[in-house]
Amino acid sequence: MRQLKRLCCDPKSWIVESLQVLSDVLKRKEIYSYFSRAAMEKAHAYQAQGRVSAVDVTDDLTRVTSRVRGSQARDYRVDIQLEFDRDSLTDIDGDCSCPMALNCKHVAATLLEALSDKRPSKLAPVPPPQAAKPAKVQAPSAPPVLGFEVNTWIDTVGRAARSGDHAADESQRLLYCLQPSNDPMPYLAITLRSVRLRKGGDFADNYTSPSLYEFKPERAPKYFRDVDVDIVTEVNGRIRNSYIQGPYPEELLHRIVATGRAFWLDHKRAPLSWGEVRDGRIEWRPASTRGVAPHLIVPGVVPLNAEPPVYVDESSGVIGPVKLGLPPRLACQFLAAPAIPRAQLEEVSRRLSQRLPELHHGLLPVPPVAAVLVDEDPRPVLRLKLGHLNAGYHIYYGNKNDGPVPPAWPASASATVGSTSILPSERAGWSCFKAGRSMRSHAAWRRRNRRANALPTRVSPTHGRCTGCSTTAMPPI
Repeated sequence: MRQLKRLCCDPKSWIVESLQVLSDVLKRKEIYSYFSRAAMEKAHAYQAQGRVSAVDVTDDLTRVTSRVRGSQARDYRVDIQLEFDRDSLTDIDGDCSCPMALNCKHVAATLLEALSDKRPSKLAPVPPPQAAKPAKVQAPSAPPVLGFEVNTWIDTVGRAARSGDHAADESQRLLYCLQPSNDPMPYLAITLRSVRLRKGGDFADNYTSPSLYEFKPERAPKYFRDVDVDIVTEVNGRIRNSYIQGPYPEELLHRIVATGRAFWLDHKRAPLSWGEVRDGRIEWRPASTRGVAPHLIVPGVVPLNAEPPVYVDESSGVIGPVKLGLPPRLACQFLAAPAIPRAQLEEVSRRLSQRLPELHHGLLPVPPVAAVLVDEDPRPVLRLKLGHLNAGYHIYYGNKNDGPVPPAWPASASATVGSTSILPSERAGWSCFKAGRSMRSHAAWRRRNRRANALPTRVSPTHGRCTGCSTTAMPPI
């Protein structure tokens, strides 16, 4: 939490600055649950009438004090302790010298005043009741005090006033980048990018990545549209921790694509459009040395797990649902199966048959077919991964003084025997080829992928072809 330095030359400036910073970390809607409805209605009236004075906020923003003029023209002393956890309010302990004593209407009025944009007053402007005197000049009447429900409604309308279109002078845009997760059967994952729109209509290369995990609707940046606030709020509700998200329903994905700001992998491609339903099927394939797992097969496109599963056609920039003949949630949960050891397949199939309707028994895992001996030498194949490197990968580039680092292609070593591809296990990790050198992200992966060093391989980032084994690099299956 930010700390402030007291302005000795102007105490009023210190108070105003404190209130402005307090309003950055505490919003009105966060305090409503700590007070009764009647207390909040009175508090709105007291604050609007200017009954709150001498507001002071401590440097660490955890204590607020004030004086509040009560209904009997008596000043009450208010002392409030605020507790935060990572800038989130967790408790309000408000003491007042009135008979109510704890979290009363005077405490609520003090917080409303502290969160307002007005300069705090030194004296309460509301005079005590006096006998009416004839006025020589008719003074302008004070605006009526609005009730709690009316104030809440006005705030709600204000939040909804974010139009669907950006202002002409607003250049910042929120983009949605869709990508596969790192699961054996990848989920559709979403990341956010805040990018500047250039005058020519294209996006700048540089961007920041707003956090989905820490998003709060009341603190959304101004360039977020109302539809963005709704979408990101729903996405945030489906994030289980800082790195596991989803699955996302079709309706939510459709809304993201409808913004015209959804992209596959990065924002240098054309925006995605929503496509027609495509047929798919589920096959049990080797997941690793540990066993087999279900995989979604949709020819010619990238299949991803969601509710229902979806596909991405990279060539045409289209995303759409996959038809499997299963309810969306059942299809998603089925594809999320862990790797099943081969020795347990029969028992898993028996138990699963008791849970699944007979209509779907064709999906039950079956033992792999008998091994076939192939009397042929394996041919090494280098498979380039789709996408780009994330910041989470640790790559050893060697000497940093070697000059600028050229583009990288994450890749893995595999082999082909006859018409069968032998893929590395998921635990084998990946290699990164740059400027003819093979670099690995971890010592354990170096040991497991030692055979990759034996390949006289050189990768051209522009053509995606590895020389030395005369095999065109292909994306992983």
